[in-house]
Amino acid sequence: MKISTAVSRLLLALLAALIGIGVYLYTDHYTSRYFERKQQTSQALQQLQNEIQLIEGEILKRRSGLYRESGTLDAHLQRFNTLLTRLYDTPFLLEPFYRETYRELTGLAREFESFRGRIKEFLALNSTLREEIARLPRLQKEAFRIFDATRPDSREVLQPVSEAIAAFTLALSDPQAHSQDLKQHLRQLETLARNFRDPARKEFLLSLQERLANLDRRFSTYSSLMRTLLQNPLHERIAHLQETFQKDAQAELQDLNDTNRLLLALYLVSLTVIIYYIVKTQEENKRLEELKNHLEHLLVTDSLTGLGNRYAFTRDEKELNHPALILLNIDRFKHINEFYGSHIGDKVLQGVAEELRTVTPASLDARIHRLGGDDFGILFEIKVSERELESLVLYFHETLESHTINVDDLEIDLSYTLGASAERGRLFESADMALSVAKESINRPCVVYDSSIDKRQEIARNITSIRRLRNALAEENLLPYYQPIVSLKNPDQMKYEALARIEITESGKVLEPASFMTMAREAKLSGKITREILAKTFSIAGKNPGSFFSINLSTEDIEDTEIRQSIIRMIAEHAGIASQIVIEILESEDVGDYAALSEFIAAVKRFGCRIAIDDFGSGYSNFEKILKMDIDMIKIDGSLISRIDHDSHSELIVKTILDFAQYAGIETVAEYVHSKAIYDKVIELGFDYAQGFYLGEPSRTLGIDPELLPAS
Repeated sequence: MKISTAVSRLLLALLAALIGIGVYLYTDHYTSRYFERKQQTSQALQQLQNEIQLIEGEILKRRSGLYRESGTLDAHLQRFNTLLTRLYDTPFLLEPFYRETYRELTGLAREFESFRGRIKEFLALNSTLREEIARLPRLQKEAFRIFDATRPDSREVLQPVSEAIAAFTLALSDPQAHSQDLKQHLRQLETLARNFRDPARKEFLLSLQERLANLDRRFSTYSSLMRTLLQNPLHERIAHLQETFQKDAQAELQDLNDTNRLLLALYLVSLTVIIYYIVKTQEENKRLEELKNHLEHLLVTDSLTGLGNRYAFTRDEKELNHPALILLNIDRFKHINEFYGSHIGDKVLQGVAEELRTVTPASLDARIHRLGGDDFGILFEIKVSERELESLVLYFHETLESHTINVDDLEIDLSYTLGASAERGRLFESADMALSVAKESINRPCVVYDSSIDKRQEIARNITSIRRLRNALAEENLLPYYQPIVSLKNPDQMKYEALARIEITESGKVLEPASFMTMAREAKLSGKITREILAKTFSIAGKNPGSFFSINLSTEDIEDTEIRQSIIRMIAEHAGIASQIVIEILESEDVGDYAALSEFIAAVKRFGCRIAIDDFGSGYSNFEKILKMDIDMIKIDGSLISRIDHDSHSELIVKTILDFAQYAGIETVAEYVHSKAIYDKVIELGFDYAQGFYLGEPSRTLGIDPELLPAS
């Protein structure tokens, strides 16, 4: 009997413990959830109130002037709408406790939609007013054309006309403040028009008075609409919504408290079990602490390579007194991902990380980071001079380039570009600047930062380049140089690529596009350069009817509507020789508007032009899109051609492209044929055309050494 009672008490104790735990979990969960969602909702409602104040502030700013951008106002409207939508989609507001809150929220949403519609009307009117005011100077110019300013009677007319136009222009700054002045000038213009006998002058004055009167009416509408917007009821709506929410939330809290009180007795009965639960909670806290430490480790660790990430770099840099940084970038890593696939690319990155761990001297006590993509950083305490830092950078470059990365039975040779700096306070920025200089350089894969590569000097050089480019265009020193494209199957057929060059008159130097096209795009001159070269190429094509000429177009030029249409017009004007022109489009994965590109290709091909893809194999190499674009010719990138006589991987890629082109009925051109070995290889592989310094450098004149032509 005693054993049975003991067992019963134990079972009751266990039951009480379970009930106590259930009570605690229930009250803790629902109470926490209540306060959390109440706080979040209250904050959201307050943010709504703040945003509508900011919106009204933006509207008030337009009282002092029409010329204000609408971006900030649009941003506040969008944030208000986002907050409102988030509240509207909040599930708990659909519960019975919050029925009134949801009703108020629905009304607020309807009111805001109406308010936003008036805002759009307000901004549209603002834009119309600005356009109307912008036309006033032309009316003033017309007045001076009609009225002779040297005659006294004309000056009596021109002065009030000028004052009226000036008054309406000044009204831009404050339409309301100038309202009376505007009406006075309108009356004065009306009086002048009535008293004038000459029909043309009278008609002009009446037309001017009518236009200004219409503008005055729009000013009135503008001011009226502004008052309507500033008197919107959204403030009151939101305030009432906040009050209703607080009431509904208080009702839910009261219900929650009543439930908690009913369960409190059970909670007290299970006190012993709760103590046990506290012990378990402490153990859980310990586990959570371990998890937290693990997550902190993940936060500062690159998951792919196990190196420190950008967060770790920022932390580590602060811990060093005299930090130095070597930035390392894998050249053309994008090509590895595109050809082998991202899984191979990831393994290459892991291999580079392991190489860095291996070749970094232990005495350097360096911290290695992956700073994003294919960028790595070697951070250490500087203990060397600048010259010794250069030696250290060269050591890393030579050591890494002498090693091959082995991935899944593939031997991948990598090249690297390095930039280094010990500039305190601007460590990463200055090292990145040095890396950029190295990337842009042909012969310097490693650069250590110094003041000579500061961005200010680069800006100065850019300004000089733009000035030189503008002068070249003004003085017609922008000229096409023609490089022969040799037909390997029909030697009598002559093709040339027209390449833009700038001749410097003073020094006799000839600048290639690499030195000015980037600046040309930034200065919005690339379209003009393209049209200039195209016009001169048409001229020489007309004089050489048996020859064909290629001209380069960037996708940026084609996607620019004005440039695209002007090129099509030029081709249409030279429709008789358009069949001698081949449009070369640079292959790029940055094509943003394939519809515009396809439309352009269709338009120029109607006139007989042919289409070629330049540098194929350097970018995305999307065969499907190439087929859809109706391409006639593919020019395989020189980076592949230059290695096909000794690199089996390059040869494999080239053969793949040639097979695709043959299947699609597309002609092929081998670029960068700079030696006889490559020339022979190109013929062996079955290319249709070849181009490169071995066959002829770009020149002002046409022609090619007959000895270099293949035998018939």
